[in-house]
Amino acid sequence: MNSQDRLGEEHEFDRLLRRAEWPESPPEQIARLGDHWRAIARRRRARLRYGAVAMAASIVLFATVLALRQSGVPRQAITATQSEPAGIDRASARTEIAHVEPSPVDQPPVDQPQQPADLRPAVPVATAATPQPTALPSPSAARSIEPRDPTPYERIVFLSTVASRRHHRGVPTQSAGVEQKRTKLKQDSEPLNELIAALAADPAADVDARLAAVESDFWRTEPSAWEVIERGSPERRLAAAQVIARIGTARSLPVLAGLLGDPATHKTAIAGLCRLARPADLKGLAIAEPNAALRQQLLTALLARRTEESVGLYLELVNDGFRADALTASSAMADPPVDLLIAFLENPQRPVRLAAAQTLGSLPEADIAARLSDSVFRGIGRQEALLALLLSPDAQSARFLAAARQNFYLMASVYAAEQQLHSLTLTER
Repeated sequence: MNSQDRLGEEHEFDRLLRRAEWPESPPEQIARLGDHWRAIARRRRARLRYGAVAMAASIVLFATVLALRQSGVPRQAITATQSEPAGIDRASARTEIAHVEPSPVDQPPVDQPQQPADLRPAVPVATAATPQPTALPSPSAARSIEPRDPTPYERIVFLSTVASRRHHRGVPTQSAGVEQKRTKLKQDSEPLNELIAALAADPAADVDARLAAVESDFWRTEPSAWEVIERGSPERRLAAAQVIARIGTARSLPVLAGLLGDPATHKTAIAGLCRLARPADLKGLAIAEPNAALRQQLLTALLARRTEESVGLYLELVNDGFRADALTASSAMADPPVDLLIAFLENPQRPVRLAAAQTLGSLPEADIAARLSDSVFRGIGRQEALLALLLSPDAQSARFLAAARQNFYLMASVYAAEQQLHSLTLTER
């Protein structure tokens, strides 16, 4: 309604709404609609009944065929009973199919044991007129059977059965060959046991000659050292750990890792892991090692591997807060991997280049300055090579830098390297 209309006046639209009558469906239309829906419902129920009957018939047919196959009726007999041309006697056809003469090779044995009545298959008993048909294997099917290897499960079952029979018969389960191998292994382990006994009596004894004699056959006698570590006295455990650390194989890595938790064998285990562990494991051990000397030993082992992976992991530790230990370890090396470190001066990552320059600057070798000077002139990591020369204490490095400051092409690079060294010094503080 209009808000400006006066109260009490009735609008024309209100009068039209009051006079409107909603149409109602006539009874004939309602009855016709009801008849239509009832017819639809009857057809739907009929379709459901026909579908259920078809499903039941297919299930019965499938069960009949399966039962006949399990009872031995040939497939030809089944197909003959299902569909035959007109004018053919079905009884005579079934009789001809059922009378199958078995070959002399496949004749069943004469004396067959009678099967109990409760275990016989529930199939109709064949009469004289219609004998029970039997399914005969064809020669091609018999030739298709090939021998195969037993599965692991079958092998385990067979071995357990044999072992249980031997046990019941009173025969020992271990053969004489196994006992001979154990006896020979015990005899071969005698030199190793003598070496462990000597080290247990004097841990500082010189046993290099004995180690060389034992090392050639240690891959066979190594389990004997594991047994000593597991069950021996503290002195013998330490001696066995020293032997494994010197000549052990990668099979002893779990044993050495277990010795890290014992303070008496921790240092020996670190020595063995430096020789056997992977570079990534050495990096993790260096990060977790609280002792500075052992940490430097692990860092030295990383450089001593002389691979791109191990040197790269070492340079990561230089940037991860272990710079002092890493540079101390590199400066103490007798033969550091100089070529790999110079190659890392061209690494696309700036922190890696700086770490390589700092490592090269800590090396005391006399020819480092000459090789770095050659890198500067060839443009290979020029600024980082100059930084390594600034860090080097060698007199030849100082002479080269003095000449480079007077060179028109190098003075700018030397100045940039000096500014970079100044920023590194401030960062360390």
